[in-house]
Amino acid sequence: MMDPALLKLLLQRAAERRDEAARRAAAARRERDGADRTLRSLKDYRDESLGRGPARGGAAMGVEQLRAAGRFDGRLLEAITQQHLQWVERSREAGARDAELLERQRRLKALQTLAERRERAALALAARREQRGTDEHALQLSRRRAPGKDPT
Repeated sequence: MMDPALLKLLLQRAAERRDEAARRAAAARRERDGADRTLRSLKDYRDESLGRGPARGGAAMGVEQLRAAGRFDGRLLEAITQQHLQWVERSREAGARDAELLERQRRLKALQTLAERRERAALALAARREQRGTDEHALQLSRRRAPGKDPT
């Protein structure tokens, strides 16, 4: 049977590991959410830019202005693509951290269940010992009071 102090230490370490996994999972989710906010901002800016550009308003534009607008739109689309890749990577990381957290929680729960079973077994053993002691005491008392015995 496992030493209760060792089991307690294992429980503490498992809880610490679970807590650390929870911190990492929360940080990964924050990073993913930040990447999502940035991506949405870039997309919103692109939509605004497309709606308000000089070529879009029907105003006359020079060749250089068209080239500059095209380069700007290209850089903006590139930034959106890069940010989307960042968001995908952060989402994968958050999923992995969430899976790690679930595994740590599962391990902790298994140790807690083991500790509870051990405690119930120890209580049952103590109850059986106490019952045996009570039974033994009652048996001795009844033997002393049996017919033909001196009650002294």
